[in-house]
Amino acid sequence: MQWVDLTLTWLVATSPQEDYIAFVHIWRPTDASPVAQNDSRPRDGWFPTTAWIRGDVVPDRHRLQIPDDIKPGSYPVWAGLYRSSDATRLHATGPEGPFADNLVPLGYIEVK
Repeated sequence: MQWVDLTLTWLVATSPQEDYIAFVHIWRPTDASPVAQNDSRPRDGWFPTTAWIRGDVVPDRHRLQIPDDIKPGSYPVWAGLYRSSDATRLHATGPEGPFADNLVPLGYIEVK
């Protein structure tokens, strides 16, 4: 069993009025589901988004279990936020415009 630890850092632009879930997925978009994922309230529920205020910088650790039977290769890593009430992803935009499916690309992990 292998684990990957990632820390997202959220810079709060406006105080959220809703409870959001942060997610990190290791996933090829052509696959039916993620290879590994972690969906949780920020800071393992200790600092919900409804407590965030403008200017906060929130480190948010996510631990993902990599299956033993995963095939070697390069796997993209995605992140984002969604509403806990209806699982709708929040709009995600980068310097070049909106991200497809509101998935923020973080890079790749290499499995050997």
